[in-house]
Amino acid sequence: MTLSVVIITLNEEANIGKTIESVLAQVERPERWVIVSDGSTDGTDEIVQRYVEKHGFIRFLRVTRPPGRSFRTKVMALQAGIKLLADAPFHFLGNLDADISVAPSYFADLLIKFERDPKLGIAGGFVHEGKEGQARSRNINRVYSVAHAAQLVRRECYEAIGGYAVLEYGGEDWHAQTSARMMGPRSPSHSGCGLRTVKVPSVYSMKRVFGHWVCCPQGMGM
Repeated sequence: MTLSVVIITLNEEANIGKTIESVLAQVERPERWVIVSDGSTDGTDEIVQRYVEKHGFIRFLRVTRPPGRSFRTKVMALQAGIKLLADAPFHFLGNLDADISVAPSYFADLLIKFERDPKLGIAGGFVHEGKEGQARSRNINRVYSVAHAAQLVRRECYEAIGGYAVLEYGGEDWHAQTSARMMGPRSPSHSGCGLRTVKVPSVYSMKRVFGHWVCCPQGMGM
């Protein structure tokens, strides 16, 4: 089972290096990894370029965006990055935020879940935040909702739902999960993929530590 990953980054010079190092340390490295700068104006692009020069499987793409806050541009940047995967066969697509770190077996553990359940379409870990010196689960964590921060999508699922939707006010992760559920076996439009969206709460937690997301097996401290 092959994996490709796309990361969208905007002015993350303080975090992008840690994110890249955590992906490089994966037991299951992606076959192709696209990092898209969504108009960064700090030192993000330079940091990414240094890694691109050292690792042939990493691709870098810079896109321009209109000034101001926009939820649409992130998804448009993601779509642009995915186009660079056209010549890279993959079975799963990883979509990571640029301010997280994933523990070495994060991808490998999720791929095992996918292998065991052919109907699993989207999966990821719970998000925890550092509060008062402790990592606590976010109140919005749910076993039926996969956080956008570090999720994997089966390619058949991604293609069946038409990819991530460009929405004016965000929520592309919710849209993807809802669309995947609608493509399930009970839907009249079921495509035969057996798609459903499932959370994997026992795989990884994400702890916000010193401004950076750190993913580790649940139950383990830093």
